Amino acid sequence: MSTRNGSTELPNQSIPRRLLIVDDDVLVLERLGTELTAAGYEVKKAVDGEEALTLLTRQWIPVVITDWDMPVMDGLQFTQRLRALAVNSTYVIVLTATESSADYERGYCAGVDHYLSKKLPAPVLLGRVQLAFHGLLQRKLRRNRSHEIITVDLESGVDTPRHFVGRLNVEMRRAVRLQQRLAIVCMGIDPNVPPAAAQKGKTVSAEQMNAVFTAVRDAVRPETDWVVQLPGGQCAHRLAIILPEAGAAEAAAVEQRIRNAFVNSRSDIANAGAVKLSFGVAVLSGADDSSPTSSATALELLGLAERGRQGGSVAPTAALDTVQRSNDSDASIAAAANAAVAPKAAAEDVPVSAA
Repeated sequence: MSTRNGSTELPNQSIPRRLLIVDDDVLVLERLGTELTAAGYEVKKAVDGEEALTLLTRQWIPVVITDWDMPVMDGLQFTQRLRALAVNSTYVIVLTATESSADYERGYCAGVDHYLSKKLPAPVLLGRVQLAFHGLLQRKLRRNRSHEIITVDLESGVDTPRHFVGRLNVEMRRAVRLQQRLAIVCMGIDPNVPPAAAQKGKTVSAEQMNAVFTAVRDAVRPETDWVVQLPGGQCAHRLAIILPEAGAAEAAAVEQRIRNAFVNSRSDIANAGAVKLSFGVAVLSGADDSSPTSSATALELLGLAERGRQGGSVAPTAALDTVQRSNDSDASIAAAANAAVAPKAAAEDVPVSAA
């Protein structure tokens, strides 16, 4: 719907359907601009980061789509400058040809919200843009909610990988600086049914998920531990529980408390093994940075815990898949990363350096 000044708004909300495309290739600017304008968006264009920053300081543009490789400043430098300006909340999508998890993580730490391959078709881009506006709107609404167990929510799109990777990197550096441990518990919540039934859409009910959330909340330490809701697919749910100043023993105790609390919840919710809980643990040892794995990153640590949850059966690239996966199949754009995750699975210490 249009307002008097011509901008296009989300119905009954104050987020304009306005976006900015930044690319030094004029043909790309025109092609993306035509596709997004046809989809009902007000499109602004810039040929480099300097011009884009000027536009962003003059007007709130909620979503930015930028190329990675540009003259004047590249996409990451532009994103860093944008975040430093602290303008209104902006969702940054970077178009790239890279498949390196190290590059992705560097971008998340710079403030990138999501990556898309340049080779993906228009429907995927439109799906991601739609989810970006949805996420920004949900962030506004979340400010008015009471305290919830989920600290970072990737499942709904309220938060993006940069929120998770950035916060986990802070925790990891703190653990190294103070020579402490940090544990990640990856948790799966799945319907305990044969694969054929799962394919037919058998899901974990809202009541069962509420029982799980209650069990997790009661098992973790308030104001210390934090919980991430990861994209889990159509029938599954995934959580990552971050336990600062904790090792394998403390992580195992949290797992057992969650299992006990869930089993002891109302019998009609947890009975008959209707829900299957699975766990995997990775422990960062901040006391030793001399190991060959001392350069482990947030995504690699998450990947190690996820491999433990799945019995070591998933590829080391799974962590990037997990944080990039979308709720919507049209925007499922998980990249094939090159994360060098150590091969051992559950409850393994992974020393990392602060570098």
